[in-house]
Amino acid sequence: LHRVDRRQRQMCIRDRICNDAFYSSGLCEVNIPSSVRVVGTRAFAFCKYLRSVEFETGIKTISESMFSNCKNLRFIELPSSVEKIEGDAFAECALQKIDLPENINTIESYAFRECDSLTFVTIPPKVTSINSGTFYSCDFLEKVNIHDEVKYIANDAFDRCDKLTICGIKGSYAEQYAKKHNIPFEKLDTTIQSVN
Repeated sequence: LHRVDRRQRQMCIRDRICNDAFYSSGLCEVNIPSSVRVVGTRAFAFCKYLRSVEFETGIKTISESMFSNCKNLRFIELPSSVEKIEGDAFAECALQKIDLPENINTIESYAFRECDSLTFVTIPPKVTSINSGTFYSCDFLEKVNIHDEVKYIANDAFDRCDKLTICGIKGSYAEQYAKKHNIPFEKLDTTIQSVN
């Protein structure tokens, strides 16, 4: 962690980073070591200079609003240990790309709200639902790959994603959803492996 003042050091306790620890700080780069198991809500929210985040394997949850309003955070690679992304985790970020690990099973509402630069996402195979407003107003989101394990997509999951094409398996719930909501659908050649 860079540019950490005394108060902020006190917010980092052994295996966790506390709520609001670096809220609106001048951080440019962050490395979260494997010893950290929990990062609190809004820990890096409104860090307008933050452009690079590196994780070592260990953390399981990207907490609520953890990186919200990080206007210079264009790419982030999450570790394979992550299983859950909470609400507003990346809301209003400058993300252009995010690789979602296959172990993720839950993406909460508004997780990627208003990520205006995001163009492509593949929903991990353990995710079975796409919740309310997950990709709300992602203006340049062009393609979302949705595997055939997804059985529920909220009506407003992709509201104001006017450039969107949903890619999925013919006959899948994703295709039914696309047709119901007048979203272009593109058939994938093969299915992502089902999760047992």
